[in-house]
Amino acid sequence: MFNLDTWKQELSGSVRNVGARLEQRRRQDAPLLLYGYLGTLTLTPLAVAMGSGDVAQVWMTLGGILGGVGSGLIANKVQQWADAAGVPAALAAEIERDASQNPNFQQELDTVLEKLAVIEQTQAALPANQQQFFIESLRAELRQLGNLPRFEAILHEGALAQGDQARAAYAKDKGVAIAGDVHGNVTVNHGRPATDPRALRAAYLNRLLERCSALSLSGIDPKAASSQLEARLELSAADYCGRPRAHAGQA
Repeated sequence: MFNLDTWKQELSGSVRNVGARLEQRRRQDAPLLLYGYLGTLTLTPLAVAMGSGDVAQVWMTLGGILGGVGSGLIANKVQQWADAAGVPAALAAEIERDASQNPNFQQELDTVLEKLAVIEQTQAALPANQQQFFIESLRAELRQLGNLPRFEAILHEGALAQGDQARAAYAKDKGVAIAGDVHGNVTVNHGRPATDPRALRAAYLNRLLERCSALSLSGIDPKAASSQLEARLELSAADYCGRPRAHAGQA
């Protein structure tokens, strides 16, 4: 049964083919159409699942990704591919054409690519000698399509690191981290960079001082409290060694 997990699994395997496509298109001196190709890899599992009868599951899963974005353009297109019993061979060109002509279609596809971290996964799956070429080529396409600002942080600020058994990518502004294990599984983590613990500690201590700075002396020595004013010891009156200073403030 098709669901978000199976979609991500299929996509994780598919992006590993991008490197081969890059080399093939470069040898043929043909347009790369990377944006369209990434869209193809992302949407093809939906068409296959629809063709297998999982129509309701596809609609529910896609709807969960898109939320209130768009007007069902991707769903309708995927349905057309499923009805035609196959994804068109020139789908990458078709996707880029539709994205350039229809801002709503582009917005929907951008949302899917973003939510599934397709670009980040592709960067992480590529060998080191192809990563920069991929970034520069995709940036050029996105600039022409007009949606580069949406992915600028990933493609411009991203820093890639690679080892024998793992790959990682990090986009500074979005806090996106990607790691791969020895079996080729890719994990994508989204989130903001961790806050400096020193700043958190300082904020906590300042708040604590604000709430607890006045210590009532009436509970310690009833004689210290008068009928009109209650004597208090201000924590801020202590010296740096924690000893109370000679006087106590009054509220």
